[in-house]
Amino acid sequence: MFGNAGTIEGFQRGIARRARWSTRATLMLGVSFAGPLLRLLGMQSWGINLFGKTKPGKSTVEVVGGSVIGLGTEAALPSFKATITGLDKVAITSNDSALFINEAGLLGRNAYAALSPMIYGLSEGKDKVRAGESVYASDAAASGWSLVYVLSSEEAIEALALQAGTTRQGGEVARCLDVPAVHSSNATVFDRRPPGLTDEEFSCWAHGQMAELRKACAENHGVVFDAYLRGLMELGDTLKPRAQAYIDEFVASLFLKDADGAVLHAARNFGTIYAGLRLAMDIGVLPPPWRALAVRRAVKACFRDGLKVSRLRDTTLEEAKAILHQRLTETPLPRKQEARLDTDVGFRTTEGPDELVAIRSMEFVRWFNSKSAHLYAVLAWLDEHDALVKTDASKRPTGRSYEWAVTTPRAPGWKGKRIVLRLPIPK
Repeated sequence: MFGNAGTIEGFQRGIARRARWSTRATLMLGVSFAGPLLRLLGMQSWGINLFGKTKPGKSTVEVVGGSVIGLGTEAALPSFKATITGLDKVAITSNDSALFINEAGLLGRNAYAALSPMIYGLSEGKDKVRAGESVYASDAAASGWSLVYVLSSEEAIEALALQAGTTRQGGEVARCLDVPAVHSSNATVFDRRPPGLTDEEFSCWAHGQMAELRKACAENHGVVFDAYLRGLMELGDTLKPRAQAYIDEFVASLFLKDADGAVLHAARNFGTIYAGLRLAMDIGVLPPPWRALAVRRAVKACFRDGLKVSRLRDTTLEEAKAILHQRLTETPLPRKQEARLDTDVGFRTTEGPDELVAIRSMEFVRWFNSKSAHLYAVLAWLDEHDALVKTDASKRPTGRSYEWAVTTPRAPGWKGKRIVLRLPIPK
């Protein structure tokens, strides 16, 4: 079912430009670009289960990812039944690439009993289930295949395991992370809204974009992967260190200092997606308006949403969020016009449609005591959720610098930097 059709320009115009408006479509493009990097980096195969009810666009974004490697329609995607019965034959066709498998609902009531050994088999790179002493790693050089795979399902694998009366092991979760098909309260895979659209207009626009994406994928598929591979080869000896640097950049941006091994393993996996997208941008396959910061935020949003579903926990962020919510609850924060310079550390105010909380930056830092990792993690998380008011939207809250923090809104006599948050704060 693989084939080449259309042009690189057609892919960029019809698929890549539209995919920027969806964190999930961005993720699926990155899956295909990550596939060729695994063996180079000595990493084992790994996967994503994209889950959610019908009609939000799961299959559409799978086809978007598949269009990179030559799968132009949903009918071209392998089915679960075919994959279960011939794992090695299906996987080997996607060696050093990506494997998209459609609809776990075909597996019926005993879905988890079939999925669990399939996940181990795909991730180990061999057509057999073997979990040795290491719960994460296998010898990539000895594997029969090396790939990133995407499963789709109406339910999370975590939920399917519970239905079967069991729970997933950490090693299995790290090998294949559940990622919800929609972010937050969005109705479709499109979660980045063009300016000026009402809720109703955005919904109509999103469904129109899905139809256009499917049409563009049918017309343009396969050709961009050839160009990407040629570009990787032209990088020569610089490819491996550059890819590794992108992975390290992504993992560092998550502030996972105190996270457990399974979380770190999953983070590095998603780092290969970020690396693939950045390399595609470097090569010119994903030209402007694709931007590095937007790409990193999209992949991080998918990873964070996956952690919320799984039993894995980023302990640093979870603790930091608990501290933030406790402090906001316990700290007296009067309205701006009632705030007193000598006693209050912050205040509440309304600007346009936004309800804001302004906290003195030095006091906000004190909330987290000496736990700088917690402070940086919660600031990055707030920034990802657009809950942080900044002097410049392109600036990131990193390190000890607070030049991104604002001096407004002001109360009488108040000066200096403040951490300004939009309410309500996400949980």
